[in-house]
Amino acid sequence: MVISSQEELLIDKEIITGLLESSRDGIIILDSSAKIIYKNQRFIEMYSFLEDISDQDDAYKLAKQLKEKVNNCNKFISNIENRLELSTEYRDYLHFKDGRTWEVNFYPLLVNNQQKGQILNFRDISDCENLKLDIAIKDQAIENSLNAFSFIDLGGNILYANKRCLEMWGYELDQILGKNSIYFWDDREQLKDRIRTIVNQGSWYGEAVARRSDGSKFEVEVFSNLIRDDKGNPILLSATFIDISLRKEAERERIKSKQLYQKLIKLLPSAVFVHRNRQCLYANEAALELMGYDSLEKAIGRNFSELLNFKIDNHKDFEERLKNLEQEELSLGSNEYIVNFKDGRIMEVETISSSLVYNGERYITTVVQDISDRKETQRLQQEILKEQIKLEEAQEYDRLKTEFFSNISHDLKTPLNIILGVVELLMKSHKDNVNCPYYDQFTKYTNMMKQNCYRLLRLLNNLLDITRFDAGSMKLNLSNYNIVYLIEDIVMSIAPYADSQGIDLIFDTNVEERLIACDPSKIERVILNLLSNSFKFTAEEDRIEVKVIDQEESIAVCVKDTGMGIPEAELDKLFDRFEQVESDFDPKSIGSGVGLALVKSIVEAHNGYITVASNYREWTEFIIEFPVRIISEDKQSKKIYNKAGIIERANIEFSDIYTKADL
Repeated sequence: MVISSQEELLIDKEIITGLLESSRDGIIILDSSAKIIYKNQRFIEMYSFLEDISDQDDAYKLAKQLKEKVNNCNKFISNIENRLELSTEYRDYLHFKDGRTWEVNFYPLLVNNQQKGQILNFRDISDCENLKLDIAIKDQAIENSLNAFSFIDLGGNILYANKRCLEMWGYELDQILGKNSIYFWDDREQLKDRIRTIVNQGSWYGEAVARRSDGSKFEVEVFSNLIRDDKGNPILLSATFIDISLRKEAERERIKSKQLYQKLIKLLPSAVFVHRNRQCLYANEAALELMGYDSLEKAIGRNFSELLNFKIDNHKDFEERLKNLEQEELSLGSNEYIVNFKDGRIMEVETISSSLVYNGERYITTVVQDISDRKETQRLQQEILKEQIKLEEAQEYDRLKTEFFSNISHDLKTPLNIILGVVELLMKSHKDNVNCPYYDQFTKYTNMMKQNCYRLLRLLNNLLDITRFDAGSMKLNLSNYNIVYLIEDIVMSIAPYADSQGIDLIFDTNVEERLIACDPSKIERVILNLLSNSFKFTAEEDRIEVKVIDQEESIAVCVKDTGMGIPEAELDKLFDRFEQVESDFDPKSIGSGVGLALVKSIVEAHNGYITVASNYREWTEFIIEFPVRIISEDKQSKKIYNKAGIIERANIEFSDIYTKADL
């Protein structure tokens, strides 16, 4: 403020005072020593919360009183001191601790171009500052919101988009400002309709599909409002967007899962019932099939105890379980019951029940599984277990029996060999005593004794070998041997016996030599045993043929006779141990029933197999097949086959064939 002279000041005092008092700002005037020489009424009102300030007080007392109320009072005091000497205008702010803000303007008081003091103008701008702060906070809240915000004009052009909105669509702000918003949505025609709805109705809420900068689509939830000016005219639209892609995908998955669960329950092999207050509300296809119903309507509304008529002693237990389920939300484990159906069926079932509360109502789900097959399986398993115990007992008995046969065979073989040795010694010492009157009788009885010793020895040997096979201790002495020569030699060794019986014995082969890995002594036992059987059942003037046939991968040995044959009913048990074929032939056919069982064991030990075919009262044929294989020299047995003793071994094998002279 500039006053040209003191006289002018006095003349205009009343005018100036009137102007100062009518101001809406608080005004004080300080002299050059900072003493208050004037304060208007507005200033007094603004400082009403402080002690009275008289015209004799200075600005420092004022500042001292403000110090406890203002945050930056020291700066205010410093400005008072500095401005007393400066002739420039200055603006400062007082920030009160209670949140108010005053604007303070310093003006120099110039009289005759000389500074005589200061004029301080105080203005309460608290409302303005709060408004600015509120706007700043709102601007910051909109810009940094987790939701997307945008403003568009009534033509659909984008005026503003916050950071989240730009991130959601994948654009920079300068890329979208002024552009029409229809380009950022999947369905443009629907967007135009929505804008018209907002203008007409003032707002719109719904879901839409947006399009990102890369062309990908996403789903959003939209809240739109119409913004009007002070006169009520529409000026722009505001919109808030929430990305709901994940939520919508989860909803689709939930619906898909719900459909899948419904389909799963429908197709479950177990019967599923849903009931409330004992009334059936739902039953899947398996449940309908279980009850014998062809439609769900027949089950809905029926009492659950009618659908499943439990056996009397089961009914009480199931009712108790239902009461527990109706009282609290829980799951009960499986329990087994017997159900009587109206069509006469009786079924063993397993039930699992659980309860849940939905919309204030308690529902019970019961799963029923037909366990008739399982229970039958359990019963069969018990039977199998019992049979297994019996089998183990039988196996133990068989082991003991085998051990007994082995021991007794050993025990009998020693004295038998002594008896046989003594008989042979007697025969040898008296063979030249032809003049002895008892020579014929002696010869007859010693031959009979020798043959029976051979017969017992054959039986013991067979029993020992059988028990060795059972115990797994029988080992083959394998070597690469000419099987054709071996079998021919065995057959020819008994040719004299065949001639003596009037039986035509024939050997034939389609190959002269064929090496295979075999145990020759065991092969000899097999061939002699089969020939022995043939002689038992073959009459005089009949024929026995032995053929060796090379089949490249295997060697077949066929022993065929034209004897009495074997009944078809007896063929299956022919190789069973201790089995004897029923025969109406002469007594020389009687055997022990061990030989063919041993033959089969020996053949199988060579990885071969034996079969038999017969036409009763016409012929019988045994066919053996041995695989053709050669073993290396280091794997061949060092034990040498003793061909020289074949005659005696043949006598032993044929010892159980009785002639009429023996009977």
